[in-house]
Amino acid sequence: ERAADGREFYGELLRLVQETDALLAQGMTLELPESRTVDATRGALLKAFNTYVGPAPRYGATRYFYELGMGAESFAPTTTTMVDACLAFGFFARAKEYLRYYLLRYVNETGELQHRLGGATVAEAGMLLQTVRRYFEYTRDRQFADGYEIARRLACRLAQRLDEAAAQPPPANGLVKGCPEDDCRHWEHAPWYSINCWLYRGLREAADLFPMLRGKGLISEKAAGFADALPEKCEVLRRTINASIRENLVPDGDLDFVPPFPGHATPFPSLTAEGVHYPGCQYKINFPAYVNYRCYLEMLSADALDPELTDKLIRYREERGGEFLGVTRLWGDLIDDWPLFNYLWALLREDRIPKFLLAYYAHMAHHQARHTFFAPEHTRLGELLPHHCVPSQLTIPLATRWMLACELEDGLWLCRGVPRSWLADSQTIAVRNAPTRWGKVSFALQSQLAQGRIAASIQFASDPPPVVYCRFRLPD
Repeated sequence: ERAADGREFYGELLRLVQETDALLAQGMTLELPESRTVDATRGALLKAFNTYVGPAPRYGATRYFYELGMGAESFAPTTTTMVDACLAFGFFARAKEYLRYYLLRYVNETGELQHRLGGATVAEAGMLLQTVRRYFEYTRDRQFADGYEIARRLACRLAQRLDEAAAQPPPANGLVKGCPEDDCRHWEHAPWYSINCWLYRGLREAADLFPMLRGKGLISEKAAGFADALPEKCEVLRRTINASIRENLVPDGDLDFVPPFPGHATPFPSLTAEGVHYPGCQYKINFPAYVNYRCYLEMLSADALDPELTDKLIRYREERGGEFLGVTRLWGDLIDDWPLFNYLWALLREDRIPKFLLAYYAHMAHHQARHTFFAPEHTRLGELLPHHCVPSQLTIPLATRWMLACELEDGLWLCRGVPRSWLADSQTIAVRNAPTRWGKVSFALQSQLAQGRIAASIQFASDPPPVVYCRFRLPD
């Protein structure tokens, strides 16, 4: 009755649109040939922001919104994906607020992550260290001393666990034992390759971070000293992981079964097999599904595996039922994509661009609502389930940013993974104020293929990276 003619309603809607546009304009902006990608990216960022309660994380907006104690909101990948997305799109104040809140509440005095009753994993600690390093490199924040100190505590605890693992007997000697996944915290701890791959990655990040903090006077010489030995220890761990996987490969038809940890010598009937349970566990959770949906993806994303083992793992997932168009199958018609960002990063890094794009669009088409881009933790083919989840929601923004601008070891890549159709004649790709560890970059590619050329311009707000790559993926 109050808004019978609609003017008040549409006035409020217009104000909401204006506020939204003003908020998102503060960060990196996109002009792409495909409006759906822009809408999915913008919509997902807003949904993730709105799922938080101030600085407090919430794993999802529906079923997982709140649990008593250190429940779903203490799940580290919510914070790492949220902070990484904020950094990627230039929302530095939010990144600081979210990261600081998590570190102060969910890392204890001994440097252990707290989540439910032992559900935090070593892999999540490694991811958190990567996020802290990225935060420092993007922001150069000198007012984050408590956060850097908690990260030091976290890194020292991981380094201690690595030293303790060196004394373990075979087959786990040199590998850390632990829990691979919160749902599986009641499984007997094993030297999972996924947690050791991210132990390697996290300590490699720490090996770079703490000398930088020391050089800026943000941490004392004594406090940063532990990091000096990390590069050598990390390289030993990387070699140990790869040697162990090679020793434990099991022939499975024309493929090699990559076991989830040393000593598991029985290939799964398929990666979606039901009724195959973890040895000796009273809880009947499908063992292959958890290895496939999360552990394999984290093994790939940490960049710890040698190239031939990376290839074996990707092929095994493809050919043993672990995927549907690149997205992750659990069993039956269930798909579960909240960890898919791991796979997308690995595919882009390994330059498997057609595969990357297949999984990217399949996630958008089959794991999200078609028009609102609502993203659940898991769903069914042909039926959208309502279990909203921030890491799943942020998959498209993160992958969109990576395909347009990503940092690899030797420099900055622009347009490494964009679809070929985006450079058809007369199309434009424009990115403004993309944060990187070298400062912000803006660039534009305008296709003039009818004249046989692409016009490209790149501007850096400060000194450019040592190496800049720009890839032109043409339609033909």
